[in-house]
Amino acid sequence: LTMILLAPLAVKNKIMVNILSSALVTAMGVLFFHVLFGDNMDMIVIGSIVPLLPGVPLTNSIRDFLNGDYLSGTIRMIDAVLVACCIALGVGIVLSAFQMLTGITLL
Repeated sequence: LTMILLAPLAVKNKIMVNILSSALVTAMGVLFFHVLFGDNMDMIVIGSIVPLLPGVPLTNSIRDFLNGDYLSGTIRMIDAVLVACCIALGVGIVLSAFQMLTGITLL
């Protein structure tokens, strides 16, 4: 869904795609929470960003380390950590903006 919404923008940068995707998912979670579709905001945010997490690249990096391919393992690990940091940044931006605009702390 996020890729369909971001396709017209033609964002080719992986960092921006991850930040915008997690921000969009978090904003939708905040919106649904305030329309009373949920009881626990932290569970809504966690459940919505889990599909964005880099599980396969992290597993592949560990596999590369165990196979002795340290350079490839390091590169894949850096990529997985960068994606995770971008997701955290997107979530943090939306939650901070919501708190600054309304004064309500969600998490």
